[in-house]
Amino acid sequence: MGLFSFIGDCISAAVSVVSSAVSAIGGTLGALAGAVLKVATPYLSALMTIVNVISQVLGILKPDESPEELGDKAMRSDKSLEDFDTTQEYIAYLREEVDFDKEEFDKLSDEEKLGRSVIGTAISMKAINETKGFDISLDTWTSMAKLYDKGVLNNDNLNGFLDEFKENQTDLNGYVNKEIKGVKGVEVGGKLAEAYQKLEPELSTEAINDKVLNSKIGE
Repeated sequence: MGLFSFIGDCISAAVSVVSSAVSAIGGTLGALAGAVLKVATPYLSALMTIVNVISQVLGILKPDESPEELGDKAMRSDKSLEDFDTTQEYIAYLREEVDFDKEEFDKLSDEEKLGRSVIGTAISMKAINETKGFDISLDTWTSMAKLYDKGVLNNDNLNGFLDEFKENQTDLNGYVNKEIKGVKGVEVGGKLAEAYQKLEPELSTEAINDKVLNSKIGE
């Protein structure tokens, strides 16, 4: 996103911002946002970026909307996610009924802005699960953030990559974190090669193999 090069310095303060907002955003959303902050570091910026990209691709957020705007509205809203049947309905309410004051937002501290951006990211994550019809684990989001940060994934193949591994999230995470080896590692590497070839058919075999090799990142 480019906004949070300081992320490592203000995680704990942002956690406090999220915790203090639970009464406004609800326990479900607060727990997810807090988990994102704690689990995704140091890939938090990449994670927020990929969630935002996929949200735009799926039409969950409009091109002129951002996670920080969504999170800011959620913190100032009289209703929480629990008041709605779906996350999409919640987003529509925030979009139509809650104003965003950019001038006031710009006066916030870096920690307060980060907290709002993570809350907005958590809302989008919930909406993506509903839209796709399957749950995407935080481990999977983190693995994808690692692949994105290393340049293996890009804005054009993120959404398709999620679909390719919806049934194999555990395998994907194990491979990316170097927890799967031997025959199983070769098998998952083959699945990755097939996915990359399908998503980017113009790539050479050598380029695909490089992507698979570079998908072993570790913790």
